[in-house]
Amino acid sequence: MGSSSDITAVDLAPSTPDTQT
Repeated sequence: MGSSSDITAVDLAPSTPDTQT
């Protein structure tokens, strides 16, 4: 969480490892 812009955890969670899963 941070590297990605203002995306939601439900949006690109499975795509980026730095999400707030």
